[in-house]
Amino acid sequence: MTSVNTQRIHLNTNDAELVDGNHANATFNLAKANLQCLCNQELSISLVKAVLPITIDAFGYNDDDTVAFTMKIIDSSFTDQILKCFITKDTYDIPPYAATRPTVFKFPVSYLESPLSIQDILNKILASQYSGSSNISLIILKDSKRTAVQFDSGTITELVFDNSYVVKGRTNYNKPAQRLFTALGINTYDGEDVGGLVPTETIFKGGNGGIDSGTNVFFQYQLSLYHPPINLVSNLMLDSASSNGGGARNNILAGIQIDVEDQSRVMECTHIGGDAPPDPSPSIFNGVPADTNSAISLTGNLIMFIKDYKYYIHNISANTTDVGVDFGAATSILTEIPTGLVSWMTMRLLASDQIRMLFSDGNVYLFSFTISNNIPTFTFDLTTTQFNVFGGTGSYSVGLPLSGEIDTGGFNAESNQWYKWDGTTTNAGGNCVLTASTYGGVGQDFVGLASDLDSAYVDISDATKGYAFKGSNYYELSFTNGVNATEATLGRVITGGTLVSSGTITVSSSVSSPSVSSSATGTTVLVSKSSSLINHINHSVGNSHKIVSANSVSNLTLILENDSGGEKYSDSNIYYEIEFKTYDSI
Repeated sequence: MTSVNTQRIHLNTNDAELVDGNHANATFNLAKANLQCLCNQELSISLVKAVLPITIDAFGYNDDDTVAFTMKIIDSSFTDQILKCFITKDTYDIPPYAATRPTVFKFPVSYLESPLSIQDILNKILASQYSGSSNISLIILKDSKRTAVQFDSGTITELVFDNSYVVKGRTNYNKPAQRLFTALGINTYDGEDVGGLVPTETIFKGGNGGIDSGTNVFFQYQLSLYHPPINLVSNLMLDSASSNGGGARNNILAGIQIDVEDQSRVMECTHIGGDAPPDPSPSIFNGVPADTNSAISLTGNLIMFIKDYKYYIHNISANTTDVGVDFGAATSILTEIPTGLVSWMTMRLLASDQIRMLFSDGNVYLFSFTISNNIPTFTFDLTTTQFNVFGGTGSYSVGLPLSGEIDTGGFNAESNQWYKWDGTTTNAGGNCVLTASTYGGVGQDFVGLASDLDSAYVDISDATKGYAFKGSNYYELSFTNGVNATEATLGRVITGGTLVSSGTITVSSSVSSPSVSSSATGTTVLVSKSSSLINHINHSVGNSHKIVSANSVSNLTLILENDSGGEKYSDSNIYYEIEFKTYDSI
């Protein structure tokens, strides 16, 4: 019989040996983890989960003294202006208009940037050349989905991009600029299949106002920006093979697929006189960030969300969300919680002013709280273990897993399973015993509810109501409950439920639109609504194991790279959940 021993570890790059501050290139010394196997056994490794911050870059970056690309404005009202643009890792610098007109611009492009986000940055650069409103702007045409330029002044005759920066083999070629221009639908490839050789310049022509679609913009559907999977490369020799990077390789531990939710929208509306169209009304949960880690109902009106070591208080009646409050070690709030962890669940007792916060270190941190003027104040009570809370015979949540992540509070779910009470079964202490049950499918509880939820809560004032969250989507839930006099924990007596409705969180309510004259009548305008993309990547990779050719692992090197072999960069913490198994050799 084959014996299998499983050991799971949680790695945070904040605790690793880093190279030049790049968290995407980390070395972990695992000597103390005792990861080894006997001579008649094999050791395997798999990546179970990765949490990647927004600082993972999409295109790479150049040195601060290397121009990535240029834009040239030809305007009869001033001398031709060449704008030099740098793609850097840590600088966002768009100078305002000045009499001398700025010519140097630095900005980073993160892994999650969309074509509309890139367009917004470039338009701010163009706006720096004019004292009033910008007379020129990049747009994406509603019907053709192609990049074009709108000219609002007859003095502007051309906007010119120098293609020597973006075509391989040309004088100033660099890969970050090529990737950026490809995302905008500007041709960067010399080949007959795309209309022949790329010209020296990509030119958008102006003159008397209007819109021009350019001379080198061949791609008609460029809005779905390709995000290559990120490969997790290790120093281990693995029982696998990959041709990534142009040659055979066997050290790629996992390929992390990137799920991106783009919050940019383009809407068409008709304006009939008066001022410009008003901002659309925000949905419920206005301002709540996407991809929250956990949620808890503090009162019937105040909901606390946790994401990336910040908590956010959402006021239901006002439909507002306060700016995030930093917490954890080295702050003034909830300092007892170490930094670099992931919030797995936040919960509370029904009649208690205490919240219990489970983090990825396997500890539960207990805090009492008070509310004054809709602002919570927290007092530390104690720290205990996940086992003591969920696994002991006297615990109030018997049946919840003792290892791994519990994604949500109140409504406890992981993947497409949730932990359900049958309405009767209790342990010797009278506490509810929970069992895993599949949800979301036909004939199951919560039909239509997404799997792999980010967070959820049960209304403290009405245990039949609650909400779940995934990405920028929310789900209204209706719960059925059982009665147990000894079980006072909100949400742990839920016996079933249904999905009532769903919608999209208004992450940002700011709307910018072209100016519309108050005398206009029946004018159709395009309103571009841009807000931030998802703030981090929280991806469950799975547990497909690869055999390690050594009997032990003492020092693990992890490097993130894209599918073409280019190394990634991140200046923020990266979290890994890695599983090791030992097998009897066959």
